[in-house]
Amino acid sequence: MTAIVYIRRLTALLVSNLILLMLLGCGGSGDDGNGAAGHSSRLALTLTTAGETLNSRQLGSVSTARAEPGDQDFVTLIKIIVSADDIDPPIIEFFEVPKNGEPTVTVELSVLNGKNRKITTLFFNEKDVKINEGQIIIDLFEDKRVKMEVPSCIPTITNPGSQSDFEGDPVALQIEAKSPIDLPLTYSADDDTLPPGLRIDPADGKISGTLLAAGTYVVTVTVSDDGPRTASTAFKWTVKPFRPPIDIITPEDQSNFEGDAVS
Repeated sequence: MTAIVYIRRLTALLVSNLILLMLLGCGGSGDDGNGAAGHSSRLALTLTTAGETLNSRQLGSVSTARAEPGDQDFVTLIKIIVSADDIDPPIIEFFEVPKNGEPTVTVELSVLNGKNRKITTLFFNEKDVKINEGQIIIDLFEDKRVKMEVPSCIPTITNPGSQSDFEGDPVALQIEAKSPIDLPLTYSADDDTLPPGLRIDPADGKISGTLLAAGTYVVTVTVSDDGPRTASTAFKWTVKPFRPPIDIITPEDQSNFEGDAVS
């Protein structure tokens, strides 16, 4: 019996040691020199615009100077998505923005350590319509505070520069504009500032037509989305007086002798 008891105790000890070795193997640091891989860290994300910390009013005013609760641009909900090759499925968190409260908009969440953590932030108004988004990519191996700049919603328009043509010339000038949040844009020329004979296509921003009157014009073009958010640019258009066509008279065939003077 003594031998049997001894064998049982030895077997139990071997099994215990084996389990301990397995636990140590699975629970080792796995450190690749960049921190504790497989562990998570706290990420504090502070949202900014133009380098300034946002409060709830400023956050709602990214695209309009004085957004109020109920306005289309007033942010009430933030959706944060954290994704990476080894984060599957992505981390998704929602945060409600206080209408009259916190001095800064900082959200905190737990993220798996590693490189190339892509953080996408989506902003919604009270009707759950997305009005803006931003994105950054970071490496995370310890608790970290990160500032993320929120891009503007306001459209941008490119000034085409001064134009110079003659009365009677045909014109085709493309005005370039873009919405940062990919909304359709509408183009217009303020107060009929285009030279007579020209029009702007409200859908694509092309100015076309035939110049009908000489003069100097200051053209103001405005682009707007359905926000409504607008951007404008102004440029000078000089229309010179009508340029008559040049008549070229073809002379008759000529015949001369070598040494003749010709004038």
